[in-house]
Amino acid sequence: MVGDIIRQAVADMLLCDADPRYQIDMSHYHYPKRGKCSVCLAGAYLAQTLKADAELWITPDETEHENTLRFLDLARCPHISLYMVKYVTDLGYALPTTPYPLGYVRGVEDIDILLARADWFDTCTLLSCSPQ
Repeated sequence: MVGDIIRQAVADMLLCDADPRYQIDMSHYHYPKRGKCSVCLAGAYLAQTLKADAELWITPDETEHENTLRFLDLARCPHISLYMVKYVTDLGYALPTTPYPLGYVRGVEDIDILLARADWFDTCTLLSCSPQ
C-alpha cells in the first residue's frame, strides 16, 4: 500500500538520524555538506532503502525513482490528497513540484504526523475515496 512507502521512509529517517554520516534537513534531498549528508524524508529513503552514497548530491530527477521521491516530499505537506497517490502507483506520470506551505513536517519530531498520514492514505485507498 502507499502508506508503506511513507512508513519505510520514516524508518529510514530514523536510521539516518542515528547515523553520524547524516543530518536531517528537510530543505535538501540528499546533499553532502560540511562532512555530513543532509537528507529530508525522501533523501533518507534514498540513503537507506536505495543505498545512495552519502557523498553524492542527488535530486529526484537524477534517479529512476523520481515519482516515489517526489511523493515522499509531498507527504510532508499539509495539503496532500489521494489524487497525488496516483503518481506513485502510475509511474507513467511525473509528480509536480510544490512549494512548502506552513505546517509541513519538519523532521524527526513530527514522525507521528507522518505515520498518521501513512494510515490515512491506506484507509482512503482501501475505501477508494477522495479525501479533502
